[in-house]
Amino acid sequence: MATSGPINGTKFGVYLDNNLIGYGTSASVNITHSPRSTTNNNSGGYTTRMAGVIDWEMSCDYLMSMDGMPQNKYYQLFNTYLNSRAILVVKFQSTTSGDVGFQGNALVSELSISAPMEETSTVSVSLVAAGPLLTYYNI
Repeated sequence: MATSGPINGTKFGVYLDNNLIGYGTSASVNITHSPRSTTNNNSGGYTTRMAGVIDWEMSCDYLMSMDGMPQNKYYQLFNTYLNSRAILVVKFQSTTSGDVGFQGNALVSELSISAPMEETSTVSVSLVAAGPLLTYYNI
């Protein structure tokens, strides 16, 4: 059953190959629309616009882990980043059945590791659109 009321952010994650990108600490999806101007001398001095370019990106931060080699998500993301033509199927979804999620093809645009002394190492990844972002229901 779909979540009602405010949703705890802990329920959301970014998925790669239908597997949660491990030990997530934050996740986001950003959708933008850049309408194009159609203002002209017949628009009565008002700005007019039409639909333009739609873009989206996903990002997540997670705790670095070396377990599960060679299936480790960091190495999968890194290898995809090196092969800039590789496209990933990524999802932003809730763990609750019935909640709406987002899915699309993406390229890795940024990948970083932070390893502070005597602290937990973290990874940040940014994924950019390589096609439309589709909605679906988590079953």
